[in-house]
Amino acid sequence: MGKKTDGNYAFAWQFCEDGVEIVGHDGEIGETLVVPERFNGAPVRQIGENAFRNCKLLTSVVLPNGLTSIGNNAFEDCLSLTSVVLPESLRTIGEGAFFFCESLSDVVLPSGLQTIGAEAFEYCDSLGGVELPEGLKTIGSRAFEYCNLGVVKLPHSLETIGGGWDCSGFELSETHPCLRMLDGVLFDKAGKVLIAYPGGKVGERYRVPDEIETIGESAFQNCQSLAGVVLPEGVKAIGRHAFEGCKSLVDVNFPEGLQHILESAFYGCCSLRGIELPDNLHTLGDLAFYNCLSLESVQFPKRLQTLGKSAFCACLALKVVQLPEGLRTVEKRAFLDCKSLRTVDFPASLQTIEKSAFSGCKSLRNVDLPESLQTIGQFAFCDCDSLESVKFHEGLQTIRQFAFFNCRSLERIELPGSLQAIEEAAFPDEVDFTAPEGSWAAEWIGKPRF
Repeated sequence: MGKKTDGNYAFAWQFCEDGVEIVGHDGEIGETLVVPERFNGAPVRQIGENAFRNCKLLTSVVLPNGLTSIGNNAFEDCLSLTSVVLPESLRTIGEGAFFFCESLSDVVLPSGLQTIGAEAFEYCDSLGGVELPEGLKTIGSRAFEYCNLGVVKLPHSLETIGGGWDCSGFELSETHPCLRMLDGVLFDKAGKVLIAYPGGKVGERYRVPDEIETIGESAFQNCQSLAGVVLPEGVKAIGRHAFEGCKSLVDVNFPEGLQHILESAFYGCCSLRGIELPDNLHTLGDLAFYNCLSLESVQFPKRLQTLGKSAFCACLALKVVQLPEGLRTVEKRAFLDCKSLRTVDFPASLQTIEKSAFSGCKSLRNVDLPESLQTIGQFAFCDCDSLESVKFHEGLQTIRQFAFFNCRSLERIELPGSLQAIEEAAFPDEVDFTAPEGSWAAEWIGKPRF
C-alpha cells in the first residue's frame, strides 16, 4: 500500500489486478475531489470500500476515465455532496456507495454501467430523478429508497432488480425479457414473485394476484398510504424488509401455505393491531415485528420452534403471549421492552430463554417457567419492575448474570435442586431464597454474595 500527496490530503492506494485501487486518504478532503487517472504509471481502476466515507465538506467529485468500480460505502455520509461525475468506463457501483448523501441532486449514470448495488443511493432525498442506462443488468434492493423519484423507466437489459422503490411508478416495455408489470406493480416474468410496489402508488388496499408465491425483499417497504394487503393462498414466503415502515398498514392476512416470514418483514408497522400466524409457518425471522407499536395480539403457529431475535421487541401494546407448543428457544430480545405484557404462557418444550428476551416488560407480574427449561440467559427478565413471583421447576440448570436484575418487586424465590450455576447479580440483593437441603443451590444461598 502506498500514499501520494495531493493538496491537503494524501491518497492511500494499492495495486489491483489491472491497475490501482484508491483505498482511503490522510488529511481533510475539502469541497472538491478530483481523482487522477494514473498513479505510479498505472491506471486508477477502483475506488475501495469506505475510501471517502464521512467526508462532510465534500460537495463535488470527479472520477477518472478508466475507473471500473466504486466500492461499498465509498462515499457514504458525504452529507454536502451535490454532484458526481461518473466516467463512461464505470461498470459497478457498490452497496451503499452514496448512502445518505442527502444533498446529492446531480448524477448521470454512464452508458457502460452494469451493476448498482443494494442501498447505493439510499437517503439521497434531493435526487429528484434518475435515468437508468441500457446495458444495466442488476439493481440491488433499496438502491433508490428515500429518493422521492418520479416515474422510473427500467431498461430492457435489466435482469435482476430488488424492491424498496421510493418512486411514483415504473415504465416498462411489454416485451421485457425478465420483468412484467400489472396495475403499476413490478413482477418477475413468470409471475411468481412480487418484486416492487412503488412507494408513491396511490391506494389504501391492494390484493396480490393469485399466482404469486413470494413477496420479494423490500417489495412494499415504506409504502406510507397502504392500509391493507390481501395475500393469496399460494404465498409461501414474505421476504426481508417486505413491509418494513408501512406505517398505515392495519390489516394483512397470513395464508395457510405461508412457511417463511424473514428478517424485518413487518419492522415498524406501527398501525398493525393483531396477527394470526398460520400453522405451517416454521420461520419467523429476526426483527420480524419489531416496533409494531399498536400490536395487541399474536396467534402463534403450532410448528414454530424458534422465535427470531428481537422478533416482537418494542411491541408496546402487546399484553398476552401464548407461546406455541414445540417452541424450544425464546431468542435474544424477542419481547424486549414490551411494556404492557402482563402474561406469558410457556410451552412444555421450552429449553432456553436467551439474553434480554423479556427485559423491560414492566407489567409482567407472575412467571411460571416450564419443567423443560434448562437455561435462563443474561438480562432475560431484567428491569421487570412489577415481577412479584417466579416459579422454577426441577430441570433448570443455569441462571446467567443479571437475569432478574432490578426486578424490585421480587421478595422470595424457591430455587430447584437441579440448579448448577447462578451467575453474578442474577437477582436483586433483597430477595430471600430457599432450596432443597443438600443441593448446590442451598450451598449457594449460604455463601456471601457481593
